[in-house]
Amino acid sequence: MSHLAFGQEQTEQPKWTEKKLGTVIILAEKAAKKHKWLQAIRYGEEIFSAVQALNHYTDARYIQQLKNLNVYYDNAGRLKEVAPRIMRAYDLSKTHLGKAHETTSVSRKLLFKVFISNKKYMEAIPLVQESLSLLGDNKPDDFKKLSYLKQLHSLYGITDQLQQQEHTLLRLLKINNRFVGNNAKDNLEIIKDLARNYCLQRKAPEFNLLMAIYDLNYDC
Repeated sequence: MSHLAFGQEQTEQPKWTEKKLGTVIILAEKAAKKHKWLQAIRYGEEIFSAVQALNHYTDARYIQQLKNLNVYYDNAGRLKEVAPRIMRAYDLSKTHLGKAHETTSVSRKLLFKVFISNKKYMEAIPLVQESLSLLGDNKPDDFKKLSYLKQLHSLYGITDQLQQQEHTLLRLLKINNRFVGNNAKDNLEIIKDLARNYCLQRKAPEFNLLMAIYDLNYDC
């Protein structure tokens, strides 16, 4: 069970000072560097309580320490225990730090993992779309786009959103062409997925055109 501190009485809180808080933060960081996740969690829970006692809940340090604690739980394989806090960390970070902030990015990835593990695929889709929206038009970001578009392709398939899946596959094919060229061999998996998508949507003209462009002979 996670040790949420929201409902604790003020009298139950330890008497925290900035110096004591700094010491425990260092201990948590040292434990994390050694991959001693249970120890890091224990210190992290203390930090979480301390920051609540010393700061407002929208304070950047509170959000940062909440994210760190969630990371410790993730590395310990206990992410599901703190699912509500993952959502809270993402919401606070996005609102007060911005969706492009590194803390928000980490919290978004953790929330995505929670949604996928709970088979909440529809809820996971906007998180991937948000990650995509932050990328620019350059080669390093194109590599990242390939990864996110593959995630979207799978999610749209699982949720039977065929038209959105088609658009995603076309984007995926376009970007992949920049790296490997416009040939069937290097794009075959994407082409096959797009062909299956056209068949499921009963888009015979699009299917036939795809076969003609890449000189393939699949049956729909």
